[in-house]
Amino acid sequence: MSMRISLLVLVIIKTLSASSQLEVSSSSPNVFVDSRKFLYLDAENPVFISTGKFKSVKVSMINGIIKKSETTGKYLATPDVNSFHSTIILEAKNFKQEFNFDHKELPVPRAFVVGPRNEDGVILYFKSTSGVMAFIENFPIQVQFAVDSFIIAFSDSISERIHMNIGAGWDDITKQMMNEMRRGTFVYIYNVHVSGLRRKYLLTDKITSYVR
Repeated sequence: MSMRISLLVLVIIKTLSASSQLEVSSSSPNVFVDSRKFLYLDAENPVFISTGKFKSVKVSMINGIIKKSETTGKYLATPDVNSFHSTIILEAKNFKQEFNFDHKELPVPRAFVVGPRNEDGVILYFKSTSGVMAFIENFPIQVQFAVDSFIIAFSDSISERIHMNIGAGWDDITKQMMNEMRRGTFVYIYNVHVSGLRRKYLLTDKITSYVR
């Protein structure tokens, strides 16, 4: 039984190898987007372009912007948020081909406090934190988000102080509140506003920390 399985695995490996070799050695230029047939809106999607038998190809995009990256063959494609499809066009001498991609919305990012954590992901010492950041967890491409503002509240057995912090880092008022907080204070962060490339998000996450 094990011998049959080994032979089957060997056949599959050889088949996959042959397929990839044919794809790499193709004489026609091609576009690769990590096996996906769509582009994420509000993101610079990594796109890999092979030139085939041509020394170079002209690259353009309908319903979006495509630009070269610092890596050879790698481009960044940003689809137009007001359209449902994009087309990447490759052109060379006596050659022109269009590659069509649907658009897909990004998952909503999550907000996190920036600072050292223990092995369970819990903030160790809140006064050593520096602000708030937002990103999409376990996502195939890197997407940048700027934190515009958020509400931060310090609550203990005596009082509660609430402040709208502008920007990603702790502003002067937040720093002052942090210096004045006592042990046993709960810190709440919510209504986090972030900006992507072309749109803004209001995150519904509520971050809670306890000052020991």
